[in-house]
Formats: sequence, structure tokens, C-alpha cells
Amino acid sequence: MAYLLLNAAASFRWQPRRDILRELAERFRVEALLREAAAVDAAERFLCLVPTERRVRWLKRQFFRWVAEFHAGKSSPEPTLFTLAGFLWSCFSRLFPPGRYIVLSDAHQLALFEEAAHRAPLMFYRRQAPALPPALLEQLAGVIRGLRRDGVTAAVLEERLEEAQQRADPAVDITRLRDIVALAQAYEALLGEEFVDEPRAWELVTHALLQRGSAAFRQLFPEAELLLLEGFSEFRSPELAFLEALARQELPVVISIDYSPENGPLFGNFQEVVERLRDAGYQSFSTDPPILMTEQTPPEQRVFLPLGAYLRRWLFNTEREIRHPGFSAVVTIVECRDREQEVLLIARLVKDLLCRRGYHPREIAVVMRRPEQYSALFREIFALYGIPANVTDRFWLVQSPVVIAALGLLGLPLNGFRRIDLERLVYNPYVRLLGADGRPIDGVNLITVARRRRILGGHRFGGAQGWIRQLEEACVFLQQQLQLLEADPYSDPLEQEQVRQELMACRRALEDFEALRQRLTWDQRYYTPTEFLQLLRRDIVLEMGIYEAIGEAYAQLRQQRWRSDAEWLAVLEQIERDARALTRLMELTEEFAAIFQRRWGQQPRPLAEYVERFTTALRAERYQVREKPGAGVTITSIEQTRGIPFRVLILCGALDGEFPLPYRTEHLLGYEIPQAEERHRRAERMLFYQFLTNHPEALEQQQQQLYITYPLMQGDEQVVRSPFVDELLKVTSLQDDGCLINASELLKWFHGGNAEEGNAYFHSQYARIPWIAVQGTASEFIALMWERAEELTTLEDGAYPLLIPQPWEPDAAQYPLYLAPEQEERYRHRVGRYFSATELELYRRCPYRYFAAHVLGLRPLEMAPLELSPLERGLLLHRIVYRFFRERQEKGEQIASSVRGELPPLQSAPLDEGGQELYRRLREIAAEELQRVRFEHPWFALEAEALLGTEDRQGLLWFWLLQEYKRWREYECHGDRRPAFVPVAFELGFGMHPGMVEPVPLTEDVGLRGRIDRIELSMTAEGKALVGIADYKSSALHRQASLLDCQRGFHLQLPLYLWAARQILAREYGLQTEYGFAAFYALRPHRRLGGAEAEESERCVISCWDRRVRIDDIVEAARAYAQDAVEKIRRRLFPVAPYRGTFCRSCPYKALCRVSQLQSGEGI
Repeated sequence: MAYLLLNAAASFRWQPRRDILRELAERFRVEALLREAAAVDAAERFLCLVPTERRVRWLKRQFFRWVAEFHAGKSSPEPTLFTLAGFLWSCFSRLFPPGRYIVLSDAHQLALFEEAAHRAPLMFYRRQAPALPPALLEQLAGVIRGLRRDGVTAAVLEERLEEAQQRADPAVDITRLRDIVALAQAYEALLGEEFVDEPRAWELVTHALLQRGSAAFRQLFPEAELLLLEGFSEFRSPELAFLEALARQELPVVISIDYSPENGPLFGNFQEVVERLRDAGYQSFSTDPPILMTEQTPPEQRVFLPLGAYLRRWLFNTEREIRHPGFSAVVTIVECRDREQEVLLIARLVKDLLCRRGYHPREIAVVMRRPEQYSALFREIFALYGIPANVTDRFWLVQSPVVIAALGLLGLPLNGFRRIDLERLVYNPYVRLLGADGRPIDGVNLITVARRRRILGGHRFGGAQGWIRQLEEACVFLQQQLQLLEADPYSDPLEQEQVRQELMACRRALEDFEALRQRLTWDQRYYTPTEFLQLLRRDIVLEMGIYEAIGEAYAQLRQQRWRSDAEWLAVLEQIERDARALTRLMELTEEFAAIFQRRWGQQPRPLAEYVERFTTALRAERYQVREKPGAGVTITSIEQTRGIPFRVLILCGALDGEFPLPYRTEHLLGYEIPQAEERHRRAERMLFYQFLTNHPEALEQQQQQLYITYPLMQGDEQVVRSPFVDELLKVTSLQDDGCLINASELLKWFHGGNAEEGNAYFHSQYARIPWIAVQGTASEFIALMWERAEELTTLEDGAYPLLIPQPWEPDAAQYPLYLAPEQEERYRHRVGRYFSATELELYRRCPYRYFAAHVLGLRPLEMAPLELSPLERGLLLHRIVYRFFRERQEKGEQIASSVRGELPPLQSAPLDEGGQELYRRLREIAAEELQRVRFEHPWFALEAEALLGTEDRQGLLWFWLLQEYKRWREYECHGDRRPAFVPVAFELGFGMHPGMVEPVPLTEDVGLRGRIDRIELSMTAEGKALVGIADYKSSALHRQASLLDCQRGFHLQLPLYLWAARQILAREYGLQTEYGFAAFYALRPHRRLGGAEAEESERCVISCWDRRVRIDDIVEAARAYAQDAVEKIRRRLFPVAPYRGTFCRSCPYKALCRVSQLQSGEGI
């Protein structure tokens, strides 16, 4: 430490002189005092204050180790070791009797601010609204709390307002400041004489010490010989007032700080602090060695200070180049492509440190300024690498699934059973939805039906009664639909079964919702505070299964086998996080009920009032999981590592705009606080300085390693590294010594296969960070280390025996998917004996995507649409077209009948009636089908209007009918070039349902299944029958597959369906045919861009009249591709091998396969 400040008692006792300052500085260290106290078994001998709770916990563990060292087998009380806030509340509890004051948590302070906002005459921020929006309330509360912590009370703000009004100061927004004053006054009035927040506590404690005289502190801590404050970088005004009160106390007080009066850009915030403490009676002493050079000293005559002292003097404080060469052995700066590569490289570095260099996880820390940017990535990738991680985020309580469950259950009936609220509860792992009789409710089915029927819920749509009415209407219509299908002898049994299942699901949903409504009735009465506490504790947490679910999750964790300790710890941390959230929720509920009762007694109030105030309180509360010392690599915010001697510190995210955090002008306050921006900038600099000097002794002895990393890109945008990195480079020789490394360029060098070539620059960089090439899982890495332990060379040799990335090429000849014996049967059952053309086509386009979708059964998480989804719209159009043509077939000529008599005959579908009559019937069918998917929302009317048209314009069906009518009239007009085809079958399914058309054999034991939208026949002049098939598309035809896609095997549906149609006609109808064509037909004719002309209504992809290719060759090639895909699926080959790069852009599984990393040669 560079500076000591001693109060009068400390100065009198130790009589500091220049010759003993270094000795005193060594003694006035927290570790030295605790070790001295442990040696004599006197835990309360010294009062020690440090900046962070993490350092408090670390020092306590060290103390108990020293006690065990000096006094084996003897227990000891905890040392008197606090943070400044913890010391405040310890003094507060000793000065004031229990019950005298109620200490408010952050959560209930926000609730008090909400009440103050209701009472205060806010003319600018509230305007005409009845209440402030939650986000604005939190911002205003944050402004006032920050001002109070800086000693700015409502009275001070009122003086500032009066001064601005008198001077007509244009720099002050009077209307905003007036609202801030009113809100601060209302808040302080609510605090009154019984509620206490932290600024009020500092005021009370300081006032009590001054009143009780110089012996007051000795009376509070009679065993203490010394109060030491160490490691602080700033004191707020109420804290300074408290320290000033200690200046004349009989107890010796020593403040040890990092400070250099010559370095204003870094320590400017401390200059005022030191001056105020001197004025109060403290004496100050510098312990740094004398400065032996200036900026003007010639380089050959410069004598550098120790590293810590050098940074204290020169970091951020030179316009010239003064480069200390001593940092190159301990600091490495790595530039990465993006955040994902950054975290991957850090994982490789940590793996190397643990497995090759012998470090323990507790000796490594990864720090960042904004943990929310990286925490999830580190959890995922460290688990992938098998690295145990101790991630110490502070989580927002209101975002915990436990709290979401409790608030969701409270608010569900209050908000009229909104579907979005019910959906959160259904998919929350800690909620057991039960009916009034205790029967479990099928929540997934209820949500599925609600989505399909577009039931939104909420008071706007009728609340609970709206749910019941819409479900009853759906049941009635589905029952009618099922009766019509059962009366049709040629209706599709698969469609009958589908409607039957929908009807059963709808009836079950109606029954479940009524049972749920009977259970959730707590919105229908008033509650006292005690009853509200009982409601949340018993009816919500216990009876709805939240408490029991957490216990079951832990029991399952204990029983399940895990692949690695890291994976087990990650799941355990999640369960612990939720358990701690539940504990904190119960604590806040008890506190909330006690405060409510103390203010208003046991008067019953509406549940909505409790929920509103309680939700506001929860929004301000944060919690964290228990620290697990030594359990893993520490991952935390940069300020939390202050004073903890890690051997390896890794700073990630060193970007401009993230570190330092940008200063944001406080627009809500109405005026700019003097020096606020400069103080913010200095505080950010201090964090960077403390990162570099975290362990000064190890830094000086080159026994500590510091790494600084940052991404170069964020998405598609280039980002700028932190100016702090530039400041460090300016005072060190890191760049000249090759300590600034671009990881992307180095990996490209490896990727190009040049690792053996003589490039001195890259070889020197590789020698400095050989861990960049580490790949493989943790188990593979450890096995390799054991096998090749004797071959490992030192870093200086520049050799590294592990895997180096090679150029990536999509290769299907990968290792097959490994399955345990018990998983083999499940895989065979899932894969089955029948495949659709779409499945095989997907495998051809990307095997891994097929694996994710059809083997793992993963489904992308999608927002429930309020309009018809593209799939639903397509199915609707298919049904309309099918019913229309089935009716037309009844008037057509029969061409062939079924051999077995179980299938409808092949008949033509003539369009020889008047166009208006056809269109009238088409609209009737469409109206009936629209009723089937009807939902209550204005957008449904728009859907119907787009389909049916209006009086002023025609709908999509009109344009579709025009195209079909034109096609029917022109069947005979193709001349010699194209035969005339007649549609004879529609929506012909095969392999889809027992008793219908059997699947078409693809191999000896594998069948092809599917549904052909349209089959057409033509008789040539030679008497040959040609078969053609069409696939309906509701999107633009120019986006569909081409002939080239068919030839390459990336589109299989049309050729396979053409082949299947030929087989089915021969087997089921006795018709021998030859291949005619396969085409796409437009269901929704689109307009060409820039004109009113419609696009082509069909796109013929393969045909017998196309002389460029033989249609038989295309079909046989498709069969071969399909058989090859089946074989590889059965062999469990699922490589990451997309058929083209653009296929990955919209893939929902690209985060799983990490194709971008494979393509760049990084590996995983």
C-alpha cells in the first residue's frame, strides 16, 4: 500500500517516522493482523474493514487455517471482519435496541418509493397517468437513493431548486428537479422516525458517536486494539463523516489506501478524501520509494520502480513513452474474433493451466466488467470442456423461476386467466397445476388447444368465462365436423382420427380449465397482512408444489449418473439458485407482511393491492448462490476479486463502452452534478489498476499471470478495444515484446496447414500461447496427457503435442453416433421402418439437422402467432382445394376403379360449369373450412377477407380458380410438345394409416410414406398412359427446388412421389404407366414485382418432354440417394455437413452444431 492515514490515537501510539514506515506498512495489513490474532487466539483483537464480502469470506477462511496451524484441534470465534456496510449495521445494532427502528431492504425501499410516487405531486413525470411505469419508478428511485448515499437529502435538493429559480439557471430543468424534490420529500416523510435505510443509518450512527464522546467506540468494541480499513478506493460523503467522527476516538484507527499524489488521472477522487481526513485530525504518510526519474529522463538513465509502484505513478499519467519492460513476463493481451471465440480460448487456456501446468481451480479467476454479457457463455462452454466453474452472479429475484411461479399463480385469476400467464405456469418446472379435487391438470394440452383456437384470455376477452365459451364452441363445431366426415364413405380415415383427437383434446381442455378455475379462487376476497402471508406460504408454495418440486429436483440430481463433475455442479448450482430464491422470497414476504401490518394494522385489503406492492418490492431485490471455495474456477465481476491473491487473472470483454462503462448523464435529475463524469472515469480507471495490482508480491516476483482478452467483432459490427489497454501499452513494452496477439490470425495460420512452415512471427506467438490449439473433451485431454506425459515439452520449446485444427470439409464418413446398449432400442424405435421423402431430403441437405429434428425430437421455440401460421394457412388451402375437386369428381368420368374396392375410383374433375357458379361453391367450402379454424381476433377477419375477398376486390380463391379454369381449358392445347393431362386423384396418402394405401417399398425392409397432392393422367397417341404429379405450394414458385437440385439429390420429394404414384397406380388400380411430369402448382398466385400480372401458376421441374434429361434417370437417381440416406441413418452417421452455406442461416439448430467454428478450423 502507498499511503497510511492514522487518527490521533494511532499516531500517539506508534509515532510514525520515515525509517519505520515500511515496517508499519507491513504490519498494517489485514493478513498480518489476522495472523497475529490467530497466534494468540484473540479473534476480536483487531477490527478489520475491507471493500467486498468475497474478501471478507476469504480472510475468514485464512484466519481459521492459521488458528488450526497455531492451536491444533481448537475452535475459535469468527474474527471481527466486515465490509464498510456490514460494519455500519454492526455498530447500529450495538447502539440501538431491537425494535427501535425497522431496517428496510432494497426491495421494500422500492415499495416505499412507489407509495411516495402516489403521494408526491409529480407534474412532469406522472402527467395524466394514474401511476408511474415500473421502469421509470425504478430509475427515479435509483437517482434519489444514489443522491442520499452521497449525502444529498431532500433539503439540499430543495435549496438547489430555490437557487436555480432565483437565478433562472438555464442549466437546470426546473420541472424535472421540482418532481425529484417532491419525490424525495415524500420518501423521507414515509421513512419518518421508525424506518431506516443505509444513508439514514450512517447519520444516526455518526450522530450517536459524536454525542457519546471519545470513548464511545471502545465501549462498542471493548476487546479491539485497532481499527484498520484496507483496500478502499473511494468513500461517500456519509462514510467520510463517520471516519471524521473516528478521528478523535480513543481507539486507534489506521486507513491504508493505494494513493499517489502525483497521479491525478488515477487517484483524483482520493485527493479530496485525504484532505478532508487531514482536516479532521488524521496524519498521512507515504510508503512508496522515492521517484528516481521523470518523463524527461533519457531512456538509458531511467531507473524503474517496482511494478506496483510504477503503475501507481505512471498509469494514465503520461503523455510520453515510458515503457517498463518488466510486465512482458506476466501480461498477455489476446484479440479474438467475437465473444464466443473469446470464451472458447479462455476455456482452452484454463484447461491448459489445470491439466498441464498444475494449477488448482481456486488459483484462477476470470473477471469482467459486465458479467451479464458472459456468464451464460462461460457456464455452457466450461461445462463442455469439463472445467468446474464457480460463477458468482447476482441474480434478479423477480427473474427466478420460483418467484415467477409464485407471482404467476397469484396473478393468474387477477388478470383474467391470460394465456401468456398460464403458459408460463405450465412450462415452469416448479408448478404442479391441480384441480379443486387434487387431480393433476394436463397443462400442455390446455395450452396447445388454446393456441390452436387462438384463445388469449384476459379481462378484455371475457376472462374465465371467455375461455369456457370459446372451448365449448370449439367442441360443438368439432363434433359436427366429425359427423360429416364419418358420413362420407371416401373420407380419409387419418383425417377422421385427427378430428376425433382434436375433439377429445378440446373436451379435456374444457374440463381441466373449469377444474383450475374452481381451484384458483383467491381473487374473490380481501386479505389481512397475516392472511396474505399464509396465502403465499401455504396455498401457493406448499399446495401448488413449489417447495416439493425443489426437493424432488435435488433427489433426482443425486440419483442420476453424470458424465462429468462439471456438468453435475452446473445442475446443482441451478437447483441451489432456485432454492435460495425461494428462501429469499419467504423472507421478503414475512418482512412485507410485518411492515404492512405495522403501518396499517390488520385491516383487510384487496389482493390486487398486495400483489402490486409486493411485485414492486421484488423488482429491486437480488440474490446469489453460496460461494464454493476451491470448487472451481472463479468467474465474477472485476470488483469482486479486489485483494484476493489469485495466481492467474483473466480479464475478458476489455472493450470501449464496456470497460470503462460509459458515463450516462442523469437526465431525470434536471441538472448535472459537478465533477460526476470525472469521478466516474477515475473510478473505472481504479478498477483496471486494481486488476493489474491484485497480488503485488506475486506480480513483482513474476509468479502471477495476467491475461486481457477482447473481441474484435460484435455480430456484423466492428468494435473497439478498451482505451485502458492502450494506456497500459503506452507505459509498458508489451507490444514490442510480442505480448499483443491476434488469435484469429493465428488460428487461420493453423487452419491453412502452415504449422510446420518457418514463419517466425507466428511461431513466436504460438510459443507464447500454445494453449490456443487445445481441443477435445476433458476426458480425451486427460487421457492424452497420461499417455504422452514423457513427450511433453516446455513452453519455451514452442512444441505442443495436442490437436491442431485442420481445414474443415463436410465429410459424411464421420464416427457414428455412440449409443449405450439401453439407448440402442430407443433409437431403433424412433427411427422406425418408414421414411417420408421430406425426412430423407432433410438428411441429404444436412445430416445433423435431421438428427436434431427427427432423432432428438427437438422443436424450435416459436412465439404463438395471433394470425394463421404459414403451416395452418397451407393446410386450410389444401382442404378447400381437396373438397372442391372431390365434389367435381362426382360429376366426372371414371377412369379406373380400385382393385381392392377400398379406395375411391380415379375420376376426372371437370370445370365445365359457369365460372360464377364454381366460384360460389368454392366460397361456400372456404367459409365452412374457415369456421373450423375460427378464432376471436380482428386478424381472423383479415385472413378471411384475404381469402374470400370483398365487394370491392377479389380474394385469393378467385385468382386460384382462374388459374385452374385456364388450365382445364388448355389441357388440349399443348400440341405435340406436351401431352394433355387430366387430374384424377387428390391428397392421396400412402403408408399414412393402416387399412389405406400401403407404403411403397424403398428397400427390402424400408417403406416410403407420404401424401401426393395431385395425380394426373394422360393417354398418348401411341396408347401409353403417362402419370404426372403436382405438389401444391402457397409460397412463390420461383423459390422452390430446381432440376439441378433434383439431379444433385438435394430435392427428393417430386421424383420420389412420381415414382410412388406409378407404383400405387399399378398395385391399387392395375394401371401400367410411364413417367410424365412432376411440378409445383401455386395455391396462392402471387403478383409479379412492379406489375399487376400474376406469376406462373405452375412450375414443371421434370418432364418426359424435356429433352435435356431422361426422366427415368432423375427418378432412379433419387431412389439411390434415398436408399443411401436410409443406410447412413441406420448406421447413425450424422456429421455436420450442410449441402450449402446458406442452408445454415435460418437453421434453428446452428447453435448446437457450432458449424461456424468448424468452418473456421477452431474446433470445440
